[in-house]
Amino acid sequence: MALFALTGMNVPMYNAIRRCIPFASMVLGYIVFVKKPSALVFTSIMVVTSGTAIAAFGDLQFDLKSYLYGISSVLLMGLHLIVLQYNGTKKKLSALNQLYVNSINCIPIFGILFAVNFHKLMEYEHLSEAQFIISFMAVTGCGCLLNYTMFLCTTTNSALTTTCVGVIKSGFTTVIGMFLLGGVEPTVYFITGQIINFSGGMLYSYAKYRENIVLLYKPQTNGA
Repeated sequence: MALFALTGMNVPMYNAIRRCIPFASMVLGYIVFVKKPSALVFTSIMVVTSGTAIAAFGDLQFDLKSYLYGISSVLLMGLHLIVLQYNGTKKKLSALNQLYVNSINCIPIFGILFAVNFHKLMEYEHLSEAQFIISFMAVTGCGCLLNYTMFLCTTTNSALTTTCVGVIKSGFTTVIGMFLLGGVEPTVYFITGQIINFSGGMLYSYAKYRENIVLLYKPQTNGA
């Protein structure tokens, strides 16, 4: 879904759309775990989502089909993280165990794709070049590390925390993509939306920090 979305959407705008994942995770998390977020956490998520809406309004190359793919990607990613959190908290599965199960489940799908596109892969002109092989191995290794850290963060914290930390990362990716990859018209709406979006991610980090401080000192207060 992400790749389909990028066919008609620039990278910075796609990163902005992805920042709606915290909202999807918050709603799905409430449905699955029946856990109501604090007022500050809820506010931060709404700030992130409103920033995304403002940035999308300023996208002069609006493509409805790509946005629908992007929204589908957001919902699927939110559901994926909620399942990880559920398996970690309810089923007591570690991040490594879930990563292993996820890899096994993906084998049939990628096996079919590999079989269908085998001849095209063999015809790739740079297939035997050392530079391509090294780059491919580096990308594969980084992908494995990224998946493990995402699984570990979700099982240790929550799906909502994983997505909100990603908002801060996406802020830097958006700026880099805007200047290096191009394809973005820096309108007032787009820049304002990005700033609001990033501010919402920082507000969420502060909200979780406050919650952790309260939990840390709560036993001492009760003991006194």
